[in-house]
Amino acid sequence: MLMPRTGFLVWPKMDLEAVAEAAMRLYVLEDPRAIADPAALKQRLLAMDPSVQPEALEEQLTICRARLEEAAAAGYNSAQLEGVLKGEESGDPALSEAILVVWRRNESKVQEVVRSKSFWGNKLQRMSWRVDVTSQSRRVEEINQPCAIVEVQIGSQASNPEFVRFEMEKEMLSQMHEEVQKLQSLISQS
Repeated sequence: MLMPRTGFLVWPKMDLEAVAEAAMRLYVLEDPRAIADPAALKQRLLAMDPSVQPEALEEQLTICRARLEEAAAAGYNSAQLEGVLKGEESGDPALSEAILVVWRRNESKVQEVVRSKSFWGNKLQRMSWRVDVTSQSRRVEEINQPCAIVEVQIGSQASNPEFVRFEMEKEMLSQMHEEVQKLQSLISQS
């Protein structure tokens, strides 16, 4: 079912989408199931159409990998990727369309993978809090004063999370609230 066309092999659209999806899973999303046995994934693709040569499959996977990795690294949205693919004179339009379909389907996953790879430090994983009232104290003025007890879980994906617990009195909570509002306004302006 392969037909030569200006140096490219034209496959049925369904097969091209499967090839682009395989490249996405193997090289961009780094899906553990696909990486665990890439040969089995390639064998399933070849089994879809017995007339396909392994060399042709490798060529299509290489093209898909290059386009998808370029799009992921540059942070393209689907419109930008479409512009780049349509701007290529030598590209196979059917393969470009298959790459676009797969990109649109996985765009948010790609963004999350790129974001997680680019983040190298600890991050806030979870936060919980409660309000407590002091019932016993050496000083009378501290009795019946509310305070916030905060627990945060921080860590990276590679390490075990660390729990930090602390108390905050009303004044400190107000100060923190002001600082968080400043931070939020700076982020919103960006």
